[in-house]
Amino acid sequence: MGLTIDGLGYRYGSGGAVLEGVSLEVARGECVALLGPSGSGKTTLLQLVAGLLTPASGRILFDGAVLAAPGRSVPPERRHFGMVFQDFALWPHMTVAANVGFPLQVRGVGRGARATRVGQLLSLLRLSGFEHRYPHELSGGQRQRVALARAMAAEPDLVLFDEPMSNLDARLRTDMRVELVQTLRGFGATALYVTHDCAEAMAMASRIALLEGGRVVQCGTPQELYQHPATIFAARFMGAANVLPARVRDARAGGSPSRGAPVEVEVPGAGRAGGVALLAGTAEQPVAAEVSAVFRPEDAEVCAGGDDPPGDAGLLRGRVVHTAYTGPGWESRVEVAAGVQVTVTGRMPLAGAVRLRVPPDRLLLLPA
Repeated sequence: MGLTIDGLGYRYGSGGAVLEGVSLEVARGECVALLGPSGSGKTTLLQLVAGLLTPASGRILFDGAVLAAPGRSVPPERRHFGMVFQDFALWPHMTVAANVGFPLQVRGVGRGARATRVGQLLSLLRLSGFEHRYPHELSGGQRQRVALARAMAAEPDLVLFDEPMSNLDARLRTDMRVELVQTLRGFGATALYVTHDCAEAMAMASRIALLEGGRVVQCGTPQELYQHPATIFAARFMGAANVLPARVRDARAGGSPSRGAPVEVEVPGAGRAGGVALLAGTAEQPVAAEVSAVFRPEDAEVCAGGDDPPGDAGLLRGRVVHTAYTGPGWESRVEVAAGVQVTVTGRMPLAGAVRLRVPPDRLLLLPA
């Protein structure tokens, strides 16, 4: 079954709610990321799951057993969870072997069995030969692996990660993402992973729960949140997004229940001679509704020169105001209306006047 968070709420003292009505499922063997900006409630949620805080409302269950509810909470040491902290929290006076073996010692595991388990974990995490070193003698990546070995020592039901890569440099973070994913899969571990880094969440987790203001605003696979964000906040938090004010002009039959019917929208000021640009997409909003037309920088297609097509349908016209080389390609800022700019990425730099087309299946229409 795994972890169940049901209508969870929490507040600090007499202040406002830090979490409100949070519900989430984490299946056995699954890694779910809690993603959001500072103050969104993700660390508080992790602490509630760990048993460091008691909820004001709702319940926390694991495999159907209630761990926490208002006025009652199973102590952290009885939840059989492991935790990897932001600063790794290794005991500086203990060797690597002692740090990893400490959870087993607390549980009364004998010295021989403890040494065998520690040896297995250090071998799996490529730390053999480091048994007698102290934390200050290790690199950042090695300390992280020791913290993970300690968290996995007692074969926990759930591993909790509190931004464990925030203290690593950018290159090491990228390398450690791959290592950590492979390690968790090798153990078949169930994990809840807190981060404010969108790229890290997408690389680490099978599903992402995006938090804003103490609520889960969207939960799904990394691809779902990136390609089909439910709100403007989700669209912008999951990556670079162009957001244009628009109005639904026409609706047609068809479409899908999940994305709505095909519609045509007007983008004021973005057409030829300051008129309107007509873009096609799908939405649930009625004709004349105010919407936000959203698309990713990589989804804008640059049209070749020549005469404008009849009706100017589907085109944004603008002038390039800035271009920069980013390594994988070029990023250009295009002014499509007075004071309105969009970002376009591609393999070639842009200059001068350009025409952009956004494929209908790549244009998202969200409530304004």
